[in-house]
Amino acid sequence: MRLGIIFPGLPLGYDDAGYATRASIFLWLEHLTRHFAVEMVCPVVERKIQGHRLGGDIRIFPVPAWDSGLELYSRQFPRVAAAIWRHFQARAGAWDAVLIIDPDPLSQVAFAAACYYGVPRILYLRCNDSEEILARNQQGWRRLVAVAWCGWLEAAVPLMLKSSPGIVTGGELYRKYRPIQPRLLNFYSPSITSQLLRQANSKAPRVKGGLLRLLMVGNLVAVKGFDLAIQAVKILRDRGIQATLEIVGEGPERDRLQQLAQALKVDGMVTFHGFKAFGEDLFALYRQADLFLLSSFSEGTPKVVPEAFAFGLPVVASRVGGILDMVQDGVNGLLIEPGSAKELAAAIEKPARSPELLQRLSEGAAAAAPRFVLENQVDRLAEAIRAWARP
Repeated sequence: MRLGIIFPGLPLGYDDAGYATRASIFLWLEHLTRHFAVEMVCPVVERKIQGHRLGGDIRIFPVPAWDSGLELYSRQFPRVAAAIWRHFQARAGAWDAVLIIDPDPLSQVAFAAACYYGVPRILYLRCNDSEEILARNQQGWRRLVAVAWCGWLEAAVPLMLKSSPGIVTGGELYRKYRPIQPRLLNFYSPSITSQLLRQANSKAPRVKGGLLRLLMVGNLVAVKGFDLAIQAVKILRDRGIQATLEIVGEGPERDRLQQLAQALKVDGMVTFHGFKAFGEDLFALYRQADLFLLSSFSEGTPKVVPEAFAFGLPVVASRVGGILDMVQDGVNGLLIEPGSAKELAAAIEKPARSPELLQRLSEGAAAAAPRFVLENQVDRLAEAIRAWARP
């Protein structure tokens, strides 16, 4: 069976060593090659990208890449849309189904092409993008464009789902779209393998005293709430709890976050590591930490939660999106309402002052990890795709 994948929103880098990407979504896309012949249409830029080297037997069909969304939708959109359509014209007859990732306008072009050429299509919605889009565009004409964009997505996605099965990440999206499309799979977009799980859990129980080590991993964008964690470090210090915060990731918020740490005089307690590929350097930070923080305002089913669980790392997280399907309050982590640095600090303080609670949460995190193992999740996904493909 041959599966086409349309992923127009994320470019691959290409150099002499092959393709590379920063996105861990490609980990499970690679594992789909155990079930299907996979052919992917996506942007490709000819330069080295620090990150994950694309493995698995995935055949790439490139479309033009771009430097920013503004460039794409002001100049490049016709070229990229035409390239997507040409790939459908050439390959549609060979595809038994096509998986279309993320419902942006380019994905809608792919959806229209799949309808025109009669290829069974499957939508994959990774998260509710509206909150992040609006958070990134707060003022002036950018705000007007963002509001219009989000309104378009809110109208387009239900229309597409009425005629096509779908895959969503998290109970929030599942409950939202299940009444529209009964053929819906709640998929956890995993990044931990059974091998990693065995390696990660082969360590001593996590019981420490003294310095509390906090970890955050993700894109440095406003919707992720990194600023709340930096403020929480100051609050904890003022309450007599010494904590360090390790931040892994890059993004437009980095300068502002560094300035905030300096202004609060906690810059010696907050370390910015930049981007780290999914591998040993990142795993070392997971092993060294005591708590993982996820103070987002919006999420799908973030892959960092199972990653933290794999290393026996409890998660202090906001009550948003698919986090509620993953983190059980008081079992494998602690849940807070989004937007409050004081509430985040109060949640961190509980295990900081109670080694017994920290140990119990760590054991709960390790016990939860097998549920999210990549191979098991991809097997579920492959079974659904076969049911929805050409007979």
